[in-house]
Amino acid sequence: MIERLLTTAAHAPTDANSQDRGFLVLSTRESIDAFESFLADGFRFWLAEALKKGMKEESKEVRRTRALLQAHEAGLHPTFRQAPIVICAFARADNVFGW
Repeated sequence: MIERLLTTAAHAPTDANSQDRGFLVLSTRESIDAFESFLADGFRFWLAEALKKGMKEESKEVRRTRALLQAHEAGLHPTFRQAPIVICAFARADNVFGW
């Protein structure tokens, strides 16, 4: 089923029909948890930078990010919520417009 989904997605139209994207499939609990921890690190970095740049503690973004990080630290897996498989689509950073 996953292979069929990825095959269909790989042939879907894209900007300029470049279809210049890939898919990351995480299918083990260890890989999903590791990716979620990686994302939490990114949220921590974003939060620190946002506060340095003057974003207010009471802002919706800061409150939501803090709540997500607290849930992650409590072992609740707030990002993927115990999903058995995680599929991420990605494109090259240098291909902004798909040409």
